[in-house]
Amino acid sequence: MLLLPFSSSVYLATEAILNSGDDSLKQNFLPSLANGEKIGSFAHSESNTSPTESNIQCNVSGNALSGKKIAVVDGDISNFFVVSAKNGSNVGLYLVDASSDGVIIERQPTLDPSRSHASVIF
Repeated sequence: MLLLPFSSSVYLATEAILNSGDDSLKQNFLPSLANGEKIGSFAHSESNTSPTESNIQCNVSGNALSGKKIAVVDGDISNFFVVSAKNGSNVGLYLVDASSDGVIIERQPTLDPSRSHASVIF
């Protein structure tokens, strides 16, 4: 039996790619999410406040993303992240491979040991 983190991969990462990704992203990532080869997480929260367009601090400059996301569901076991970040005055979603140089994943304690969370630094 294959056990997958359903909510992070299906509800969050898959939906973000379906609604925001281009066709090549969909072709490259959706099959591997559906068959369990890859696990994706949505990295959006940055502080104890609700994430809004005005308080997102993660930033994209060229091909580099910098910042920190917290409470990333299943972030410690994900293969990639869909990350909300600002590029100038625009907010967008960016796909980041979890094994990329400069990505630091820190598992965070939770009350429910069946659901892992992580902070991710880019």
